[in-house]
Order: sequence, then structure tokens, then C-alpha cells
Amino acid sequence: MLKIKAEALTNKNGVYYYQDIPYNGLAVHTNGNIIDKIILCSDGLPEQIESSRLLPSPPAGEHIDADSLMSEDSDDEPYLLNGIPFTGVSYVFNSNYLDGIQHIKDGCIKKEISWYKNGQTATLDIYDDDLSQEYWWNHDGTSKRVCIFTPPDNQLKLEFNDEGQLLGVTITNEILNAPQYQNNLAYSEFSSPTHIFSYPIAEKIILFGNGITDPIMDKILQVLKSSHVKKVSIRNTKATYKSLQHLQQIKDLSEVTITSDHLCANEVANIIYRSLADCSVNII
Repeated sequence: MLKIKAEALTNKNGVYYYQDIPYNGLAVHTNGNIIDKIILCSDGLPEQIESSRLLPSPPAGEHIDADSLMSEDSDDEPYLLNGIPFTGVSYVFNSNYLDGIQHIKDGCIKKEISWYKNGQTATLDIYDDDLSQEYWWNHDGTSKRVCIFTPPDNQLKLEFNDEGQLLGVTITNEILNAPQYQNNLAYSEFSSPTHIFSYPIAEKIILFGNGITDPIMDKILQVLKSSHVKKVSIRNTKATYKSLQHLQQIKDLSEVTITSDHLCANEVANIIYRSLADCSVNII
């Protein structure tokens, strides 16, 4: 859905037009730097809606054009309005297009969403003292990157190729499974490895991080057995021979790379050579 400034539209007999075509999308109306209403248009016919519907649960405060905010340190926080740390929602425009909105509390961004010019969501960032989340998408809506972390270290990161196929999983530790995160979006949607692997899988996949232990690796390899993955790279995990021996059951496997910090690397190589004649193993 397109999102533009209302001033870019023309009103002809109560019908809104954008570039001479009846407009379909959101039009943000400004009064000075204040966002005073948002119009949802369908075939040019307007319906005024609440600005809070753009993103759930905005903080109390004004809805303003981001250009009215100042920062004491260039583009860094805190963001100030008339010299006071701002609480509210700021709207970021690029020419007539609404690039994104930011939920700000006491001058600090707590939630941020951005869009491509075609209206497709580009990024969603949710910042919290204990658990932060970043989601990126391609122009066509396929996933590009997911990063969920507790400062200062990343806990879970998913990387995708241009076709939206999952090509890398990084789990740096198991903190994400702690009880305090179980009601969080990150926990409910991404803490399960089997959910992670519900994405289409690329022909080459990288598994990285000491948070990948035997139970998690077991689940991952169980899913990979029914995929068309050809190359698997296993780097700096805590998986042992107990789970890594199941690599031999991935029928299309042609190459395995494993880091030498896995004490079972040579054992894994031997069992793969015995089971998969056309598969090579690199120990690095």
C-alpha cells in the first residue's frame, strides 16, 4: 500500500487523484509539522483513520514530521522537540513518500518501521533494554534478515538470499529460551529451530554459533533431511558427534565444511565418506 503526503494528491469533486489516477493507499495530512489526520483512500474515495493504526500501541504524545526534531549529536539520540526530549510518533518523509515512522519515548526510539516506495515494508526494529528485534524484507516482500539479540551480543540471526531462501542461522547462546522471553514476539515466532526452518532453504546453508547444541542441531538436521540442501557449513557450534553423524542422512549433500574446534570433525568426515560417496568434507 502506497503511503504519501496528502498534499501530493488532487481533490476533484471529493475524489483524490495521484498522478491523474484515483488513489489507493494512505495519505498523511500535515498542519505545519503536526500530523493531524491520516486518510485511507480506496479508488480515490477517502476515509479518515486514526494515525495510531499505522503501527500498534504508539506512546502518548504528538504525531509530528521528523524534520521538526533536533538531536544534540547529529543523527543520534536523544531527539528533542523545542529543546525537550520528545515522546510521540515521528513521520519520516522522502519527497512525497512516507519512508517510515518512529515511536519515540523520552527522546529514544523504541519502535521503528520503514517502507519502500512501492509501500512494501522494508524494516521493522523493536528496541528494548533486555531484548531487541530487527526484521528486514526485500522489495518483493520476501525475508532478507532477522536479528534478535540481548545487548551486547546477538542471540539469533537469520540471513536470506535474494530469493528469500534461508542461507544462514546464527545462534550465539541459549538465553533466548529463558522464561522471561516466552511471551515475547521473538520467542513465540523464532525461538524454535523447526519454525526457523519453515522458510524455503537455499542449496547452501551456514550454521554458526555456540548456541547450537546437540538438541538444536538434531532438530535442524531432521528438517534438512527433507530439503534439497547441497552444502552445509558448520562453524563454531557446540554440536558433538552424537548429532553431527546425522549429516549422512541428507541425501543431496555434496559438501560439508566444519571448523576444527569440533573435536569430532575427523569422525564426521569418516562417516560421511563411508555413507555419501559423492560428498566432500572440508575441515578448517
